[in-house]
Amino acid sequence: MSNGKKNAKAIDYIAGWFWKASAYIETEGSCAFVSTNSICQGVQVPIVWPEIFRKGQEIFFAHKGFYWSNSASNNANVICVIVGISQKSKRQKYIYWEGQRKAVENINAYLVDGPNIIIEKHPSPVSELPAMFAGNIPRDKGNFMLERYEKDALLNAYPEAQVLVRKILGSLEFINGIDRSCLWISDEHAPLANSIAPVRERLNRIRKYRESGSE
Repeated sequence: MSNGKKNAKAIDYIAGWFWKASAYIETEGSCAFVSTNSICQGVQVPIVWPEIFRKGQEIFFAHKGFYWSNSASNNANVICVIVGISQKSKRQKYIYWEGQRKAVENINAYLVDGPNIIIEKHPSPVSELPAMFAGNIPRDKGNFMLERYEKDALLNAYPEAQVLVRKILGSLEFINGIDRSCLWISDEHAPLANSIAPVRERLNRIRKYRESGSE
């Protein structure tokens, strides 16, 4: 488990139970755990699951994410999965979710029907594309962003601003189901944007922010 020890801070405590159980059933048997869904997502997958797959073991059933909470005053509210592992066999494998069951040939570490492909992070580009040091950063201090009520208020007062507004969908919005929009102003529509008072005020705040160094 050298890889796991090296990256111990990046994994959940449950990983140790999976590894222990995997060692225990190395010749025969099977096991299953209820776990937080993070063990089958992101950086944890290449740390946790190759250790298990190298033993000739497989996921023979899985229940996809479901909410769980306890009755404490400050109750935990997490998304859990159930994952069963065993030695490789030709037995039928199943994925469960929301009262449904699907028979599959293989369940990979991301709990989907597919081959055991592990996605690892790389410190440098794996293709000939140039390195990206920063993503799409508007440097607007939030002034380009519109919550739903802000968008509705703007368009109710200034219907012509519709051409300046676009829906925005990043990881935060996608994961949490947040409905947000942003101002998207082309050179062609710059005069229109400056003619609408609340949009012009936002642009002025952005200008001052950028002129001060965007710190």
